[in-house]
Amino acid sequence: MSTPLPPLLSRSLAVVLLAAIVAGGFLLVALPLAGRFETVRREIDEKRSTLGRLGAIKAAELRISGAAEGDPLQLFLAGDSESTMLAGLQSRVAEIANLEGVEIRSARALEAIDRDPVRFIGVEVQMTARLEQVQGILIALESGEPYLYVERADLAPAAATGAEGATGSGDLDVRLGVFGATKRKKS
Repeated sequence: MSTPLPPLLSRSLAVVLLAAIVAGGFLLVALPLAGRFETVRREIDEKRSTLGRLGAIKAAELRISGAAEGDPLQLFLAGDSESTMLAGLQSRVAEIANLEGVEIRSARALEAIDRDPVRFIGVEVQMTARLEQVQGILIALESGEPYLYVERADLAPAAATGAEGATGSGDLDVRLGVFGATKRKKS
């Protein structure tokens, strides 16, 4: 037979055993649950953010598809026909370039892009400009009304000129593809 432990030692061992059981339960149950709650909270935050972006996209889509005939938001290019809208787009791009001190060397119509319920028509322009001028043109194109979109921008150092061989001025040959939205005619 074993001898009974003194009451103080017995109580101390019981308290230590209880503390070990509580700590083990915390480590085995509470910490994994807390980790799972944190993971779920992060997933909810990500999905909330995605939902906000999707809501903004849907609102913009509804604004475009439900725009009034007078187009008070100036979302669309003005004109009675696609050719007049294209001419207006080309004039707008040339005007913006001229404000930056840049002259358009050439311009041509680009193939239209259809994305229901909107049709995007575009123009490609070529020019020679410094980087600061290109930045100003891009900002003016995409921040004005009606909304214009730069679909493509090709920049390269300007070709050598004159007998000295290189311009040395930091000029760039620039080719921009600029699009504007038009209302699709109901058939």
